[in-house]
Amino acid sequence: MRHFFKQWFSTHKNFHTSPLFNRYFKKIKHLPVWSLDHASIARGVAAGLLVCFLPLPGQTLLAALVVCLLRGSLPAAILATWLSNPVTFIPINLLICAVGAWVLHTEAVLPQHLPDLDWTHESIIHFLCELYTWFASLSQAYLVGLPIISIVSALAGYIAVYIFSWIMSLWNKR
Repeated sequence: MRHFFKQWFSTHKNFHTSPLFNRYFKKIKHLPVWSLDHASIARGVAAGLLVCFLPLPGQTLLAALVVCLLRGSLPAAILATWLSNPVTFIPINLLICAVGAWVLHTEAVLPQHLPDLDWTHESIIHFLCELYTWFASLSQAYLVGLPIISIVSALAGYIAVYIFSWIMSLWNKR
């Protein structure tokens, strides 16, 4: 796995001596967040997956803070954070709501019909009110499902990196 990441990242010496790195990242230059061993990559993936489902802007920065606490790999955490993107946002959030509704033994409420939007002031206000009402009906299921999905995916990512590393070591021994 180390060889895979070294293909995509510059060499350690070139990376730390680059002017861009020295100018903006000299405080974190000696932290272990740049290591590429399987244990730090596993912690980085777990940190990235733990944060990527949070509906907040700046998930990458939050993942960087978490990975510094866990002493994981920063590049792995950033890449894992990108699992949540505009294409996967709706399916992931529907899954979170469904898991929360399943745990709470309630029915997942999907929007039956959102009002038409004709871009007038009244229409936009009406649309936002309907959207807020729908989100408020989901809040309990969402707040229950979010930590479950985040923690389970972080553990699954951690274990998957170790399994992948083990398979790659067997492959290299052959």
